[in-house]
Amino acid sequence: MRLNLRNQRLGLKLAVNRQSRAGGSVWSPADLNGIYAAYDFTDATKIWQNSTRTTPVTTLGQAIGAVDDISGNNRHAVQASDALIPSWSGVPATYGSDLVTNGGFATDTDWTKGTGVTIGSGVATFTSVAGNTVGLSQPISVTAGKLYEITFTISARTGGGVGARFSGGTTVSAVSRGSGNGTFTQYLRAVTGNTTLELFTTGTTTLAVDNFIVREVLTVSGNNGAILARANALLLQAGSTTLATPVYIAGVFRRFETSA
Repeated sequence: MRLNLRNQRLGLKLAVNRQSRAGGSVWSPADLNGIYAAYDFTDATKIWQNSTRTTPVTTLGQAIGAVDDISGNNRHAVQASDALIPSWSGVPATYGSDLVTNGGFATDTDWTKGTGVTIGSGVATFTSVAGNTVGLSQPISVTAGKLYEITFTISARTGGGVGARFSGGTTVSAVSRGSGNGTFTQYLRAVTGNTTLELFTTGTTTLAVDNFIVREVLTVSGNNGAILARANALLLQAGSTTLATPVYIAGVFRRFETSA
């Protein structure tokens, strides 16, 4: 079973059950039997920083390498890859300084531009830039294990999508913002070897980019849950299981990435 909820904050409990609760009775993890599982991402005593479940999560913002199955069936969900580990967090509260140089594109400097990208009049313009292309990049100093907030403003979009990522070592990518204009916010946890900030495309893309900012998230507050902010971030159920059908999934979800 994969808990792969791209860009969603997973709050309260997620449970897998093969029968609905009739008669209005209150559901409990004890109702799950056999191969089924339940996970509570709000309880720090059930969440671990590593996939071996030896280092407990103690502070909002730390990585989630595993979460215990509270049904008693020992179907714990784990993730060993640093590039795919989600975060235990709430609402970002305080930030470090902006790490981007010339994020307002005041001059045609500091950025490496891909084919079809120009800088002028205070924006970076993508003109029919091919998909799966790095449109903009610059060196950046980030710390492995730290969570970063990335914001940028998109205007004059006529197609395609863009997303932020850190490359060098193992690339960690946010999901492409595939439609609309506005100011978008994404979150990435840096891993060892990350040295470069990139804005990549998906699909042929024409748009303008401005106000590019990257800040370390120093503290977060409230609304505990699992933030799966990276592209392809996921937790995998330990062991091999075939679920009987029908399967019902219950949970409480809120978007973590935002646009304004």
